[in-house]
Amino acid sequence: MGFQMGGGYKRLALGTAAAAWTGFLLMANAAAAGSATMAAPAAPVEWVSATAASPAAPAPPAPAGRSGRVVYEDWMAVESPNGNYHFRFSVNIQIDGHFFIHDPEEALTSTFLLRRARPQFFGRFYRMIEFRLQPDFGQGQARLFDAWVNFRLLSWLNIRFGKTLSAFGLERFQPGTVMMFIERGFPSSIAPNRDIGVTAFGPIGGGWLEYWLAFGNGAVDNGNTDFSFDDKWEGSGRLLLKPFAAFPPLGGHDLAIGAAATYGEPEAAIHNGKVADASLAGYISPAQNNVFSWLNSGDAAGTTLASGRRMRLGLHAHYYGGPVGFMAEGYEVSHRIRRGGAAMHITNRAWQAQIQCVLTGERPQFRGLRPRRRFDPARGTWGALDVHLRIHEMDIDPRVFPVFADRNRSIDSSFGMAGGLTWTLNRFVRLMADYSWAGFSGGARNGDRPDENVVLTRLQLTF
Repeated sequence: MGFQMGGGYKRLALGTAAAAWTGFLLMANAAAAGSATMAAPAAPVEWVSATAASPAAPAPPAPAGRSGRVVYEDWMAVESPNGNYHFRFSVNIQIDGHFFIHDPEEALTSTFLLRRARPQFFGRFYRMIEFRLQPDFGQGQARLFDAWVNFRLLSWLNIRFGKTLSAFGLERFQPGTVMMFIERGFPSSIAPNRDIGVTAFGPIGGGWLEYWLAFGNGAVDNGNTDFSFDDKWEGSGRLLLKPFAAFPPLGGHDLAIGAAATYGEPEAAIHNGKVADASLAGYISPAQNNVFSWLNSGDAAGTTLASGRRMRLGLHAHYYGGPVGFMAEGYEVSHRIRRGGAAMHITNRAWQAQIQCVLTGERPQFRGLRPRRRFDPARGTWGALDVHLRIHEMDIDPRVFPVFADRNRSIDSSFGMAGGLTWTLNRFVRLMADYSWAGFSGGARNGDRPDENVVLTRLQLTF
């Protein structure tokens, strides 16, 4: 059934407060029980292969006469003795299952899929020049996600050239290997993904403030751009305040509060009356189904096109302390669009709040969760187990109907909830299961698109 939206940001505030209070109680209870204490990760071990019997085993001495060394932590790396040259290779494989429940119209397909298959090459030389190359062969296609060269000029200044993450979304900055959920929430649908250009970034004041400033081609919502069809550019910036970083006694608590913005003036590319690139993107559901699209007739007169100003604004925050992790973000994107002789500025919005609690006592971090004891039934150790919950919402500007989009095919809003379990067997393997529900307003000839009920599963190997 459909339902009325509105008051999204009020729900975000209430959801954020409730989840934060729940997280505080869980953290306090765990701290009182002594379960929040965890040993620091082991330092990299030299000359130990990935098949070592135990990560805690003592490192044998480096063989005499070797001109380099092998360093093992979460990957295998080759490094020169003086550290001037460093190269590592890693692999991320995610095998997913999408199983739809209560689909009376049989419009959705339950399937297994190779969600991500990403080799990654990283190198550093002279301790200040770095590069990364990361393609993706998942979902039956080949796509380049990262290809950049980074100069570490000062402790607070990095200059990066090439294709990299856009300086905007918070959940987008979490690697796909460590996200709380199998799929990202609605805010990532209206945030850019990757862009090509130049980025300056770094920590200030010992890490209590982090900044990103970028200038590039510009990317559509959820877009992974490879080139630009016009000669327009887009600037973006992001600030992240980490107040606890300046106070060592609070070093076990990671609180971050940030804001981000992008601004550009994209124009659709038209050649001989045909649309080469509309510079607009549709939106997807939590299970990656298309739920909103702009009208597109193939010719310039009947297609909705980008026509000038595009501005995004957003606020986000996360907190990690004890066995609890929490994240919230809310974004809006304003476009100037046109179709035929009609034109207007429209604004779409999305927000989410999600919380994670580790049941086995480990301390989650923004960059992931490491089990205190790896899965080994012979020794009676089982890895780490966490539960997670999410609420999220997306609202489309109702003025886009019917001139720029068709309400019979595109939703005007969606609200969703999800929950799940993640079993982290060791540093390299995770098993995940999420249940996601999303309700829609509009998007069908009889009124509202049917609710989406789906069980998502994942087997992940990252090495």
